[in-house]
Order: sequence, then C-alpha cells, then structure tokens
Amino acid sequence: MGRAELEFRVYVDVNGRGVDFTLDTGSDVTIITETTSRDLRLELTKPSRYLVGADSTPLNVVGESVVELNNKGLIVSSLTSIIKNATRNLLGIVEIRSLNLLAIVNSIRPSREAFDPIKYSKYYLKVSVPCLMCIKSY
Repeated sequence: MGRAELEFRVYVDVNGRGVDFTLDTGSDVTIITETTSRDLRLELTKPSRYLVGADSTPLNVVGESVVELNNKGLIVSSLTSIIKNATRNLLGIVEIRSLNLLAIVNSIRPSREAFDPIKYSKYYLKVSVPCLMCIKSY
C-alpha cells in the first residue's frame, strides 16, 4: 500500500475551477500550493497565521487568500494559506465538515485483504498499542 492509497482525494471547485484536494482531517486549515495559487490567479495578502506541519516543522506561508469553495452546490468561503514548496492541496477539517465531505472519510472501510497491519507496519510508528493515526513520514 503506497502513500497515495492512504489518501482521500476529492475535486472541489475553487472560485469556479476544479482543484484536486487531499482530505486532511488532522489539519485546522486549508492549504493551496503555489502552483495552484498561480493557476487560480489568487490575490494574496500577508499571512496572518503561523503554521506548522504534522511534525511541528514551521511551514513557509507565502500568503493567504479568501476563496469560494463549492462542492456540488454547497458553497463556503475559506481563508486558505499558500505554502511554499507544498506538493499537494490539503482541505482542512473545517472545510471538510462545511462541504459535507466527512462522510467520504467515514464511509471507507478497507477490507482485511486491502489492509494487512503486519504487512504495512513499516508505515506506522512503533508503539505498544496499534495506532493507525500515527503514520510516520518517509
């Protein structure tokens, strides 16, 4: 099981244009790559938030932009952060809930064959109790 198979991805319209996002239920904010920001011709303002990654490493926030997110007619306004060298767009938990996308994450049930914890244990931190939320970076 590769990293991409562990991700939940969805297309959401941003200011009327479809954008590929990874659903990131562990993030409080929505992040857009510099490339996506340029493609959407977003007007950036000075960052108002200090952000860190899952490993507590500071993120290089280039700017922010208020965007309109649309999922099948459900529209929300979102203050998004544009991150230097980000490799993918991440939809944070607030927007996931607001756009009614949490059901996607909750509905996925991997089969025993699709997910064998022993076979894929190298993707998880070594802990005394199995912890599926403790994915290590590699």
